[in-house]
Amino acid sequence: MKYEIKGTINLRGDNRKFAISVDANSENHAKDKAFAYFGSKYGIRRVSINIESINGA
Repeated sequence: MKYEIKGTINLRGDNRKFAISVDANSENHAKDKAFAYFGSKYGIRRVSINIESINGA
Protein backbone atom coordinates (compact mmCIF):
# COMPACT_ATOMS: atom_id res chain seq x y z
CA MET A 1 0.00 0.00 0.00
CA LYS A 2 1.20 3.55 -0.71
CA TYR A 3 1.50 6.06 2.11
CA GLU A 4 1.92 9.84 1.84
CA ILE A 5 4.14 11.16 4.65
CA LYS A 6 4.32 14.87 5.51
CA GLY A 7 6.39 16.65 8.11
CA THR A 8 9.36 18.87 8.82
CA ILE A 9 13.12 18.41 8.98
CA ASN A 10 15.31 20.43 11.33
CA LEU A 11 18.53 21.36 9.50
CA ARG A 12 20.88 23.45 11.63
CA GLY A 13 18.04 25.43 13.21
CA ASP A 14 16.08 25.79 9.96
CA ASN A 15 12.82 23.82 9.66
CA ARG A 16 11.91 22.64 6.16
CA LYS A 17 8.71 20.91 5.08
CA PHE A 18 8.73 17.64 3.17
CA ALA A 19 6.25 15.25 1.59
CA ILE A 20 7.18 11.82 0.23
CA SER A 21 5.35 8.68 -0.89
CA VAL A 22 6.50 5.21 0.13
CA ASP A 23 5.27 1.67 -0.42
CA ALA A 24 4.84 -0.13 2.91
CA ASN A 25 2.79 -2.78 4.69
CA SER A 26 1.68 -0.56 7.59
CA GLU A 27 1.93 2.99 8.92
CA ASN A 28 4.81 2.04 11.24
CA HIS A 29 6.67 0.48 8.33
CA ALA A 30 6.07 3.62 6.25
CA LYS A 31 7.41 5.79 9.10
CA ASP A 32 10.56 3.65 9.35
CA LYS A 33 11.05 3.85 5.58
CA ALA A 34 10.82 7.65 5.71
CA PHE A 35 13.45 7.80 8.48
CA ALA A 36 15.68 5.40 6.53
CA TYR A 37 15.28 7.39 3.30
CA PHE A 38 16.38 10.69 4.82
CA GLY A 39 19.14 8.99 6.80
CA SER A 40 20.66 7.20 3.83
CA LYS A 41 20.24 9.94 1.24
CA TYR A 42 21.05 13.03 3.32
CA GLY A 43 22.63 11.71 6.53
CA ILE A 44 19.82 13.16 8.68
CA ARG A 45 19.22 11.54 12.06
CA ARG A 46 15.76 10.43 13.22
CA VAL A 47 15.59 13.05 15.98
CA SER A 48 15.80 15.81 13.33
CA ILE A 49 12.71 14.51 11.49
CA ASN A 50 9.21 15.40 12.70
CA ILE A 51 6.46 13.41 10.95
CA GLU A 52 3.17 15.32 11.12
CA SER A 53 0.85 13.03 9.15
CA ILE A 54 0.72 9.65 7.43
CA ASN A 55 -2.10 9.06 4.95
CA GLY A 56 -2.79 5.76 3.21
CA ALA A 57 -3.58 6.15 -0.47
